[in-house]
Amino acid sequence: MPFGYLLNVLWRWIVEIGIPLGIVLILALLVPRIGRFAVRFVENRVNLRSQEAKAQLALAGTGVYLAQIIIYVVLFVIALKIFGLSGTGVAVPATVVSAALGFGAQSIIADFLAGFFILTEKQFGLGDWVRFQGNGIDVQGDVMKITMRATHIRTLGGENVIIPNSTARVCYNHSNNWARAVVVIPVPLLGSESMAEVVQRCVAAGKRALADPVIADDVMGELEVHPPVGITQPTAVGQPWMVNMRFLVRTFPLCQWSVERTLRTYVVDEFFADYGSATTYDGYMREEFEPAPDRPVVPGAYQTAPAIDLTVADAAADAATEAVRRHSDSSAQAMAQAAATGDKAAARRKKLADTAADGHESATCGPSARTIARRAAATAGFAAGQAA
Repeated sequence: MPFGYLLNVLWRWIVEIGIPLGIVLILALLVPRIGRFAVRFVENRVNLRSQEAKAQLALAGTGVYLAQIIIYVVLFVIALKIFGLSGTGVAVPATVVSAALGFGAQSIIADFLAGFFILTEKQFGLGDWVRFQGNGIDVQGDVMKITMRATHIRTLGGENVIIPNSTARVCYNHSNNWARAVVVIPVPLLGSESMAEVVQRCVAAGKRALADPVIADDVMGELEVHPPVGITQPTAVGQPWMVNMRFLVRTFPLCQWSVERTLRTYVVDEFFADYGSATTYDGYMREEFEPAPDRPVVPGAYQTAPAIDLTVADAAADAATEAVRRHSDSSAQAMAQAAATGDKAAARRKKLADTAADGHESATCGPSARTIARRAAATAGFAAGQAA
């Protein structure tokens, strides 16, 4: 075969197939780069804080995704024609393959339909904080990407979670137009003369919190303070009665959590001296719960139980234990003397007396004598406080 003929064949292949195929491959490589450029162009033209802009970004990303699929299909058909394959000859095998894929990829089709409704109904957009539930999943995070098949979110811990659009049955959108900061916090009645004073102090603390420069620009509405939505009774001697106060305020999307933290901080600061603590010993009060030293005692206001003096109970328990020890020592000495003198009858009588004394010891002043004495003193002190 002459060399010139081979060069002619190669040249014809390059002109008829190689160059068109190279153009198709170059276009296929440029498609994703053009798509990313289009998405960045839209991002630079919209206000990322508005809800409409988030939906526009999601639609732009999905539009680019669909356009890429269509372009790839067209390039594939062009490549087939370049190799000399007609569209009619490929139609029948393509139909069979499409039917098989459609039957086996029902979940993918469901994902595409769900993605279509997510985008057209503007259920959520890029940058929204959402929570998905359903089909055994419960995950929440920031929406990073939306396609026709899946939604990509980044959780608080930094994980990138990909959720098929048809999987989540329920979606909570925390970023839609506005949000509400809700704080329910128990506040003590100690230090306040009436419920009206408690509410007044809560309102003052809430207003100071909303005036904080850190969150002042995040607030959209007025503060609402609801009177007691619950009552918390003491669980230990000396603890104050508490009422649960609820604070509500409308904020910009995704700002509700910082506002809630600030509200809690200012309310705790307002009632910090009234919360106190109740140190217990074996479940009973050991130290008195006292009001703040700079607050005078208001007549008729809530008062805690008086202090419980446990030193008397400790002294009684120590005296009883010491008496039993001295009795045991004297009994041992008497038995030793009786054994030395051979007086068996005296030793036998002494042994019977010691047995009775041991029974008295186990019934009255055993190892828990101090604990029993403390409990008795605590109960008596609490009863005296209730009677007063």
